[in-house]
Amino acid sequence: MFRRASVNFAVFSTFVDGLLIYNALMLSVYLRPFLPISPLIVQVSDYNIPFILYLLIPGLWLLTLIFSSLYDPNRIYKVVDELQQLLVASILSTLLTAGLL
Repeated sequence: MFRRASVNFAVFSTFVDGLLIYNALMLSVYLRPFLPISPLIVQVSDYNIPFILYLLIPGLWLLTLIFSSLYDPNRIYKVVDELQQLLVASILSTLLTAGLL
């Protein structure tokens, strides 16, 4: 089993987060044509994004999570600290993704 303070756990967590981010992006692209719930949302019949964005967006999120020291067990002692770091990194990643698009 992985210890929380090991390098293997940090690499494993980064890899799993990258896969989850990639799958969330694919799911959002797939579900977008089925979500004209509001009259303010433009209905689309087919929605595709360029292939390079499937690499750039998860990479951007992972770099933001890594640079925010989210995977550093020596910096995070309590669950509240980890949730705070995760919230800040997610907001920053969201803004960076909007800027990229």
